[in-house]
Amino acid sequence: MADSAYPRLAGTLLPVFALRHENDFGIGDAEAVRQAISFCAEQKLGLLQMLPINETGDDNSPYNAISSVAIDPAYLTLTSEQVPGLQAETLAQMFPNALRAQLQAGPVQYRQVKQLKLEILSNAYVDFEAVDLETGTDLAYEFQAFVEDNMGWLPGYTLFRTLLNEYSNNALWHEWIPEHQTLAQAEIWLSTAPDREELVRYRQFTAYVQWIAWRQWADVRAWADANRVRLIGDIPFGISRYSADVWAEHELFDLTWSGAAWRSSSALAPVTVSSPSLSGS
Repeated sequence: MADSAYPRLAGTLLPVFALRHENDFGIGDAEAVRQAISFCAEQKLGLLQMLPINETGDDNSPYNAISSVAIDPAYLTLTSEQVPGLQAETLAQMFPNALRAQLQAGPVQYRQVKQLKLEILSNAYVDFEAVDLETGTDLAYEFQAFVEDNMGWLPGYTLFRTLLNEYSNNALWHEWIPEHQTLAQAEIWLSTAPDREELVRYRQFTAYVQWIAWRQWADVRAWADANRVRLIGDIPFGISRYSADVWAEHELFDLTWSGAAWRSSSALAPVTVSSPSLSGS
């Protein structure tokens, strides 16, 4: 019998947040996924599917992701080797063994973990900015290339994320002041804001976080390829009304109706699609 073009494969599905390794923050991360890939390879499992890792709001629901593209910082591995600018001394000071033991002891403390990781990343960005960006290292050029290669979504996301920080993580953008309710208006507002320098710097920090995410998850993909394990991604079945996607490009979505997910705190905005007429005209 000829070999099938579609050979039988066994695999498993894993929620990233449930994975663990020795130095985690009480939540799964890119390193935990690498180890899961190694396990799959050892057990002759050819497929690994992961639940969504998109960045979410305070409800941590994949049905309410604040971006269809951005990766949640909670899933980043924080080591001096994995995060440009992060010093081992800073990590040890901000994430002592006692805190690690506390976070690893029980269920995922989403809000605490995400805030802690963002604070550590913020400290790393200070050094990255002062050393790499200031002197134009190879890493600085890599970061700039990432920004340029992702202009299709990154500007809208970074400004949305910056405003989200200003509104204490309240993503209900229709409640924001009029100058903040669209990407175009917000760009104009930002150009003359009294604290423009601080806001622009925070905006660049959010791009830096996504660059770190891209580097780590690209490495995860390369590790899977090297171990002949196929990754199956997963995305939310709709776009949250209160996401960077909808906020930045209102015209792509029909906001007059929505599909609500069970127990979700936010409705899903359907994409507007133009359908050809039956006559073909």
